[in-house]
Amino acid sequence: MASETQQKLDTYISLLQEWNKSFNLIGRSTENEIRTRHIEESIFVAEHLGEAEEIVDFGSGAGIPGIVIAIIRSQNSQVTLIEKDKNKCTFLNYCKKKLDLENVIIEEKNLKNDSEERFDVVVSRATASIEDLVEIGGILLKPSGKLILLVSEQQVNDYIKGSEREINQAQIKQKKIAGRVCTVLMLEGDR
Repeated sequence: MASETQQKLDTYISLLQEWNKSFNLIGRSTENEIRTRHIEESIFVAEHLGEAEEIVDFGSGAGIPGIVIAIIRSQNSQVTLIEKDKNKCTFLNYCKKKLDLENVIIEEKNLKNDSEERFDVVVSRATASIEDLVEIGGILLKPSGKLILLVSEQQVNDYIKGSEREINQAQIKQKKIAGRVCTVLMLEGDR
């Protein structure tokens, strides 16, 4: 990893720690795992983006995985972060400025309404049930796009068991990070 990229990731971690004291950006129980859990999981997601130029992280929260993706792919991709919470958007805007992320767009909105925008890749971190994430993600996805969900292994198993949808095209990628299994569920095409 390039030194500039590593420096920006380190700065982002510091910002997360600082702002988490005032705003609940990440769970208090995971504060000590920012690098080993949140950052490494986001890097794992970034490894599966392919050649995507337009990426959206919906329900972005503290910017995980969106900010990390923007740092890693600063030359290759435009990353839109969609978040409905005003305080979290304030944090995301501060990170954008402090980290000089010209490839980031931040939108403060609720995605329950239809969106006109379409993206090559839609990413989200377990902010709702997989069914809801697939439905909301489908609103944002280009017909040939890819939906990437960072979810637990149990969520994937429950989705597969309870789903009437065709999931033959789904890919499940897993990696052990900091003693736990990180699971990425990828669905191709219009959902």
